[in-house]
Amino acid sequence: VGVPAGILTVLLMNRKRRDSPEFRAHFGFLMRNYKPSKCCWEVVAAMQTIVLVGVSVNGHVLGGFYEVVLFTAVFGAALVLNIWFEPFLFLKLQRTQIAALFCLCMTSFVSITFTQADDRPSVAAYRLVAGVLLLLINAAFICWCFVTFASVLWQGAFRQSLDKIIRRLRMCSQSLLQHLK
Repeated sequence: VGVPAGILTVLLMNRKRRDSPEFRAHFGFLMRNYKPSKCCWEVVAAMQTIVLVGVSVNGHVLGGFYEVVLFTAVFGAALVLNIWFEPFLFLKLQRTQIAALFCLCMTSFVSITFTQADDRPSVAAYRLVAGVLLLLINAAFICWCFVTFASVLWQGAFRQSLDKIIRRLRMCSQSLLQHLK
C-alpha cells in the first residue's frame, strides 16, 4: 500500500508542476501513458497488482476454487474499470489493455471448472472444448498484440528508417544514372 500512496502523494503534491520538464524527467513515467484527466491511474494499476499478489499469496488458505474466484473477480473489476474510465492516452494501448484483461478474465473464469474434481464424460468434454477455446482466444490475443506492435513500429521509427534508406537508394541510383550518361 506504501507504493500507491507514494505515487499518489507525488502526483497530487506536484499538480501544478506536472507539465514542467524537470517533473517529467523524474516522474513522467508515472503518467506518460495516461490521459491528463487520468494521470493518477498508475495508483489504480499498483493497487491491482497488490490485490493480485495478496490473492496469490493468501489464496491457498481458502482453497483453489475460491482463489480462482477471487482472481476472476479482480480481473473482472479491472476490466470494468478500464472500460468505464478509458485511462490510456493512446487508443491502441487502451484496446490492448482491455483485450488482455478480457483474456485473463475468461481464462480465470473457465479455469474455475478445472478446479473441481468431476470425472463425468460431459464435464471432461466441456473441459476439452473450454480448454481449446481458451487456447484459441489467447493465441488470437497474442497475434493481435504482435500485429499491433508491428504496426506501431511501422508507423514510428522503423518507417522513418526505411524512408531514409529508400531516399538514399534513390539518390545513389540518380547519381549513378547521371554518371552513366
